[in-house]
Amino acid sequence: MMAVVACLVAFSAWAGAMDFDAEGAWKINNHRGRLKVDTAAMVDGAKCLAAYGASNKCDTALSLQTRRIAIPAGTREFVVAVEAKGSKFAQEAFKEGVNWNNAVVWYGADGKKTGEQSLPHILVPASRSFRRLCDWGKIPANATACEVRLGFDYPDFVTGDAVFYRGFSFEPVPEGQSRESEFVALWKDGAWARDILYSPPVREVPKITLRDDGVTLVDGEPFFPIGIYSVCRRESNGMNLDTAFADLKAAGFNFAHTYGNAYEPEFLAAAEKHGFKLWVAATLPDRNLLDVGRHHPAILAWYLGDDTSGWFSPQEIADRDAAVKAVDPDRITCQADPVHPERPISCYGAYVRATDVYMPEIYPVRGAAGDPTDKTCVAKTIWDMERVRADVCAFNDGRPRACWPILQWFMGWNNWQHFPSREQLRATTWAAIVHGAHGMTWYTYGGFDQKKPGRNNQGITSTPERWKTISELATELKKFSPVLIERSPRAQPVVEILAGPAKDPLDRGPSVTCLLKKHMGKDWLFAVNAAPEPVTAKITLPDGSSRTEKFAPFGVLVPGRNDTECAF
Repeated sequence: MMAVVACLVAFSAWAGAMDFDAEGAWKINNHRGRLKVDTAAMVDGAKCLAAYGASNKCDTALSLQTRRIAIPAGTREFVVAVEAKGSKFAQEAFKEGVNWNNAVVWYGADGKKTGEQSLPHILVPASRSFRRLCDWGKIPANATACEVRLGFDYPDFVTGDAVFYRGFSFEPVPEGQSRESEFVALWKDGAWARDILYSPPVREVPKITLRDDGVTLVDGEPFFPIGIYSVCRRESNGMNLDTAFADLKAAGFNFAHTYGNAYEPEFLAAAEKHGFKLWVAATLPDRNLLDVGRHHPAILAWYLGDDTSGWFSPQEIADRDAAVKAVDPDRITCQADPVHPERPISCYGAYVRATDVYMPEIYPVRGAAGDPTDKTCVAKTIWDMERVRADVCAFNDGRPRACWPILQWFMGWNNWQHFPSREQLRATTWAAIVHGAHGMTWYTYGGFDQKKPGRNNQGITSTPERWKTISELATELKKFSPVLIERSPRAQPVVEILAGPAKDPLDRGPSVTCLLKKHMGKDWLFAVNAAPEPVTAKITLPDGSSRTEKFAPFGVLVPGRNDTECAF
């Protein structure tokens, strides 16, 4: 970009500069007068041309055309430059000959039009600050004069929208002083193209990153997502999204998703009002992502795959990740898929490098009540989580990776014929955290009452009792979030089983597993029993101290309470 600035400074003394309010200098074509145009508006301390949206529903377009400019003898190249910014990314009509496009119109010695040349890089960016836009070209041999046209036809500018131009110049380049190599090099620079076409958001948005241990950072501050899938209007919220988010916030949630329209103004407004972060499906090209999503502070992550391996190749997801980050480098990406840890290569193994976050779909309670999975559900959760950890170790590229498991609090789709029990829900949740979760989500909020066989399902709002159960658990996670975002010490407790099954029901690991955290100078111990039978365990901390705990079937231990009997 510095080369462009240098060329403009070099030509600043030429007579090609032209103020937008100079008498007779510009012809303004405002489609049906639907924009309010001010040729001498004061913006950011300088005079500019401003065009404001004046209605909420109308077709708008703007064309600014210079007076005819004589081409000095001995010049065969030109540089066009202007500074611009807007509330939206303003585009051309993209049809040859349409009068709203950016172009140089050439005229011969007889005063007749001989042709025109488009200026594809003069596109008004959505930006809080003015951006300098430049384009270059060769002057036709038969051209003795020209007119420069700036304009846009899409999108429509409504009330509250605005576009601003200032600092226009058209500079013929003296023969022997070609700028071609300079501009060609810039055009080939992808970062420069992104900077021009997809400039910084109009609104202040947080920068989302991952700490080296996988913890999510929002403008550098740790964040523990507590999320729910498929937030929508349902009977439980009076068919009102604001009520839905208010209820979720009161229950301890801070993270949400929808299978509806994530760009619906009411959905985004309710999420922002109640302090929620969102994960939102993203593909490119996607006008909503470009014009709305990347400018909205509530969106934390782009959701690039649902049941990823069933629909996309690893390269497709990696390409999608690169495309999204090219236009929004300040957010992270995520994908969801079952793990299938029993396979030689799990569903995640080939996709580790494709996104920042993996959301393993862990729905272990299957069949009717009494199904064998009622006994193995916690052990299966641990197996999935440990396989995710192993895949990251085996296939990662050195970048931080996070895991936000999606746990089951639903029934339906034939395969899942009953809800987990209260104890199973809590034990699978804490087992996922003990074994590496950097956040937590559950499936699903509302459920879908479809009449097709096998499609009926029920979510967390299906009964008051189910809502109360998940609310108590989400509130508990919220309480411990300041502890859970701390780094895990390398030295972890040692567990000795004194009574009850020594192994989990899948015979893959110990029945009781632990996670030790350090917070505010104290030890914080979390433990879970993966066995459906009582277990007594001796837990020895790294400092040599020990404690003996009696765990109920699927019992959970959290600091500050005697929770081993599943009392919550």
